[in-house]
Amino acid sequence: MNEYAGLKLIEQKGIYYLGDPELSANWHGKYIAPFARGSKTMNRDEERTIYAAQAQERDQLRAAFARSCGLVQKHRTGCEVHKLINPRSRKCLVVGSNNCPEVRDNPDALGWRDHTELWYSPKRRAYTLTTQPYSLTLASYQALEKWCATNGLQCSVSYTGAWWYPGWTALVVIHGNPM
Repeated sequence: MNEYAGLKLIEQKGIYYLGDPELSANWHGKYIAPFARGSKTMNRDEERTIYAAQAQERDQLRAAFARSCGLVQKHRTGCEVHKLINPRSRKCLVVGSNNCPEVRDNPDALGWRDHTELWYSPKRRAYTLTTQPYSLTLASYQALEKWCATNGLQCSVSYTGAWWYPGWTALVVIHGNPM
């Protein structure tokens, strides 16, 4: 098995990870490698310039995703996992859903989220959740697919769409109605 969901599988110590080494190398070359020279040769202005360019590109990628899907970002008012399952639900008002019973009961499917954002589509009148974990394993993604099917949701994964260290993080999109 060399790929899953259209992505390359990278095997390390018997665990399969989804990844895109070429994309991560590109991002690394632009924003990470300059720091490898050591802080003695890089002054604070150079560091700030690199961080600012990285943040600007991240914002552009996030905005492009939102435009392409017709989404607006929502501020968290409770558990984003329950917003996906039932948007009108008041079942779980835990902010930062790591304490949510649904997450605790399904750690393989939901416990690995990182850089998570909740979005809303006015056209579809539905919520979308994006998360960009580092080191997404095949087992974790398959557990998410199973959890989504159980809850009437859909998920997809991409490395080209990620805005948080593209190539190092996967963009996982979870939504209800077709996008």
